[in-house]
Amino acid sequence: PWGVDIRPRPLKTRTEDGPLRVLFVGQMRGYKGVDTLVRAVAGQPRIELTLVGDGPQRGEYEQLAGELGATNVHFLGRVSDEDLHAAYDRSDVIVLPSVTKAEAYGLVTVEGMAAGCVPVVSDLPGVRDVVDGVGIVVPPRDEVALRDAFLGLATDHARRKELGRLARRKAESMGWDVCVERYEDALVDAVEARRANTAPAERGATVRTLRPSARRAQKDAVARASAAMVDELPLKLSV
Repeated sequence: PWGVDIRPRPLKTRTEDGPLRVLFVGQMRGYKGVDTLVRAVAGQPRIELTLVGDGPQRGEYEQLAGELGATNVHFLGRVSDEDLHAAYDRSDVIVLPSVTKAEAYGLVTVEGMAAGCVPVVSDLPGVRDVVDGVGIVVPPRDEVALRDAFLGLATDHARRKELGRLARRKAESMGWDVCVERYEDALVDAVEARRANTAPAERGATVRTLRPSARRAQKDAVARASAAMVDELPLKLSV
């Protein structure tokens, strides 16, 4: 999976006053479950929902919010990276209400966790594993379960604070440094396994694993290649 940038902890302290601040970041498309999300929070004064992102169905979702009288729902559209970071930092919850198994990871969920947000996600393969032990999992398309999850966090400040702390800690284990290190280990292990499988047949020689110094040099080479690949990535990824 992708790694995330681990920024300093949010400078703005979250208070126990006011509504639960829920953040959605992603495309406005049917498979993201935005309609279920809007219905779940409509008319709930203890919940404030902010949606970041754009897409072909944004107008449809804005109309739905209007029809439901959901004055606690705010559509921001596309925002700058700076504004996105600010949105993460001032939110209590990051939500991923997707309805398709194609949503295998949910990068924005980990970005929210890195800001100390409690993740609330659909019960989908991969996605539920990301938040295991630090978040709340609900059935896809279940607006009642989603609403109950939000209201539970809105009224239980101690649980919300603890889950946010655990979410941040777990996100720290998914930072780019850790991610690259794991990829390095996997690639070096693959090279050594291939060497072990091919060398005897080709040379009739005894196979030995790389010395620590040689293994470190090989990992450094992989790290440089990985860094070059990351540098070539576009600044903005589609979510």
